[in-house]
Amino acid sequence: MRITNALLSTTLIGLVAVTYGRKASAQEETYFQNAIPAPSKAFELQLSTGYTQGLGNIAPNTPIINVAGAGIGFTADVGYRATSHASFGVEGQYQAFTAENSSSAQGLDLNVGVTLHAMPESRGDPWLRLATGYRMLWQTNPTGPFGVELANTSNMFHGFDIVNARIGYDIRASNGVAFAPMVGANLQSFVWENSTALSKAQFGTFLYAGLQGRFDAGGSTATNVALAGTP
Repeated sequence: MRITNALLSTTLIGLVAVTYGRKASAQEETYFQNAIPAPSKAFELQLSTGYTQGLGNIAPNTPIINVAGAGIGFTADVGYRATSHASFGVEGQYQAFTAENSSSAQGLDLNVGVTLHAMPESRGDPWLRLATGYRMLWQTNPTGPFGVELANTSNMFHGFDIVNARIGYDIRASNGVAFAPMVGANLQSFVWENSTALSKAQFGTFLYAGLQGRFDAGGSTATNVALAGTP
């Protein structure tokens, strides 16, 4: 009898655990599968911050890491969400790098781009941003010959941000607010040092990984697709 009761108790506990697990899983699936209105014809602001690192050359025989090491970037993008699937924006990113051979190293990247959304009516929305623009990177008080710091001077390298690509996954808190982990990289050319053209254009890449917030205001919202699991 005791064995029978034990078996019954174990079975009931197992059924309760399985049922609870299924309910929790169903609730999680429902959250990400339920349709939510997507913004359209709206003003859009994107803010992000993250780790950034340059690789490649900044000048002939001079790697980027000899001028600027690992750093942190702060990005703001102001744009227009033309449709639920696409937005257009102007972006600026300021970078503060660990300085190599100078007292400080900083950068600025300006670009224009388009963001394409794969599942705009979903709680989880993968996206791709493609852009092109211009990048500047400068040293303050660079180290000169014999390791002597050149006080009260600066040295700037600049060129074209040829293609800048970033991917992310929006987790949408509401129809106008989303947060996303994201990663990106670009194809970069440096063409000038201060106002003098380099003997040969140099190519490299800047990696970027961090977190982004997306905020939409105005315009209209509409749910165009009934997702799986939606009544």
